[in-house]
Amino acid sequence: MAPPATPYQPGPADESATDSSGREGGRGAGSTLWRRQAVAEDCHLSATNIQFLAAFVLGATAGTAVFFHAAKHQIRHPSAWASFVFVAFAIGLPLYVLHARAVRRRRGQ
Repeated sequence: MAPPATPYQPGPADESATDSSGREGGRGAGSTLWRRQAVAEDCHLSATNIQFLAAFVLGATAGTAVFFHAAKHQIRHPSAWASFVFVAFAIGLPLYVLHARAVRRRRGQ
């Protein structure tokens, strides 16, 4: 018995398919597309509902905290900073901390 086809080797399902121009044989762009889709399906990431909810709550909490901190310390554009922290937590929060410290140093606090 032959080993199953890998995404990079055309197998029986690929050979009888038609490519994007409608030709039989699966040797054109259609077979390449099939291989790319197979690789993408093998490498997908998934999150459970609980993981998504935890990330959402963490981002929302951090964004809200950043908004109230920026408003209290009169840092410009608090809603923009809050949105940035919510959308890109790993980048936005460290950048906000650095920005807030720089503003504090400039004011002499």
